[in-house]
Amino acid sequence: MTRAFLSFGLFAAVLAGAVGVQRAAGQTLAGSNAPSLRASAVVDGDVVTLGDIIEGCARRCATPLFRAPAPGGNGTIQASRVLAAARDAGVFDINPRATRQVVITRTGRSATREDIDAAIAQAIAARTTIAANDLSIALDQPYVKMSLPTNDNAAPSVADLLIDTRARRFTVTLSAPDMSGAPVSVAGSYIETVSVPVLTRAVQKGDAISAEDITLERRDRDGSSDGTLLSPQLAVGRVARQAMRAGAPLRDRDLVKPLLVERNMPVTMTLQVGALQLMLKGKATESGALGDIIGVLNLSSKRVVQGVVVGPGQAKINQMSAQTTQTVAQR
Repeated sequence: MTRAFLSFGLFAAVLAGAVGVQRAAGQTLAGSNAPSLRASAVVDGDVVTLGDIIEGCARRCATPLFRAPAPGGNGTIQASRVLAAARDAGVFDINPRATRQVVITRTGRSATREDIDAAIAQAIAARTTIAANDLSIALDQPYVKMSLPTNDNAAPSVADLLIDTRARRFTVTLSAPDMSGAPVSVAGSYIETVSVPVLTRAVQKGDAISAEDITLERRDRDGSSDGTLLSPQLAVGRVARQAMRAGAPLRDRDLVKPLLVERNMPVTMTLQVGALQLMLKGKATESGALGDIIGVLNLSSKRVVQGVVVGPGQAKINQMSAQTTQTVAQR
């Protein structure tokens, strides 16, 4: 923010205790070798120190004199005020040169949308049961102009927050962290999100889903309560029940386990009797995925037994199943 004159306030009680005002020979104006007044200065923080505006400052350089402009802004201080403030700090030997005023510029950066959203999310999280990381913020206005200090940790401060938890609407007042600059009021809405697996490519009916086909995206929690899977591992290895587009969330009802045995296909039956393992030939009377119980026709005995699918074209039967069989006529 540029102004013809920035009203900097002198810090109260700059130095504690009385300061001697004797002008000894070493303290008086000493020509070109004396500390001199700068015509301009650039500062990073929220105060202007003696060392910022005095070139060649040798003592009491860290003494704060004035409040700095808002981040990204600038202003001016009359040279007479600077010299008076320096004298109050106990420094007299300053060469004013021909400087009438000092231009102070404070470094700053524009607040990003991520800065704004993060500050609002933290404030809403403090007033609700929703974690800040699970909040998605939508602002009514597309752009919010605000300057922040250049340090990495600088973030907007929330001065005031009005929130309607039913409508999920908010109005918030934001300011720079040191309260410099004019506050900014913004309004918008929020939703609670959850991380869900979605497809990275379009798939056709019967396509198997691999880990490379899945990525995680944050979606509205309210829209993800209809059987949407919350873990990619629950989808890997299953097949699409129907065609699905890229970006579609993966739901339990859209996926099935791959069939390892299909109806009427040859099946190898395994029967464990003590240490003895028998392998018999059969034909599936129904389809099944891994772990499913299916009927298998024993081609030798013409009996249907129940077996558990353990692999492609393989089923395991037990003695109980082998004993409780049903004879079927050969077609």
